[in-house]
Amino acid sequence: MKKILLFVLLIFLSSCIGDETKFIHGNLWKITSERGIESYIFATVHLYPKSEMKISEKAFSNLEKCKILVLEIDITDTLAYKKISNYEMPEYFKNASNAIISEYGYENLESMENELIQYATEKGVAITGLESADEMLEIMDRFDESEFSQSEMNHDKLIKVFKETFEVYKEENIKAVHDTMFNQKPKMMKLIVNERNQNWLDDITKLVEKDPTFIAVGMAHLGGKNGILNLLSKKGYELKRM
Repeated sequence: MKKILLFVLLIFLSSCIGDETKFIHGNLWKITSERGIESYIFATVHLYPKSEMKISEKAFSNLEKCKILVLEIDITDTLAYKKISNYEMPEYFKNASNAIISEYGYENLESMENELIQYATEKGVAITGLESADEMLEIMDRFDESEFSQSEMNHDKLIKVFKETFEVYKEENIKAVHDTMFNQKPKMMKLIVNERNQNWLDDITKLVEKDPTFIAVGMAHLGGKNGILNLLSKKGYELKRM
């Protein structure tokens, strides 16, 4: 149950994004550094029904080329995972977790992060995170639940958001995430997506300048003028949709 709650948290943390850019479609992108090192950034949906979707083979084959898998948080770190599991999450995320488990059943849900971790471990790829548990929980401490209406807390609305998330993911439509979410939750977008993207940027650039790196973060973090793709492009990195 606690692991499901963590991935539900990541899903809804990734549901608000910034302004529109030329990066309209694409779940997998190649990043080429000035030194010619090829890395990849992969959009995840965090949690999904096993029967309705799966990670693309392109993602796995490119992960295998890399020396390190970088997640939002390294959930293989026992201490970090324990901190997050013991944190008292806002009611919105608790309700979302209960709704998703009720709708699909615990045994029918899959985590992209777990799949990537398993594959990386099998292939001898190292694993790390872009932020610590403390950094993520500091963001959560500033989460303003008052932005969510009571109607957004009910089962049907939560499932609707969940289903829309992975439908847009299957379409690889970053712009659609922007169009549906930016105007609804601008304050949350700035806190949960834009701020975290800026915090991650230095670590990402250091990683891709050193070794072939596979970065896997929620879909919402890729798009918008403050999205990772645009931020890397502004720094002079060559980006190519795979």
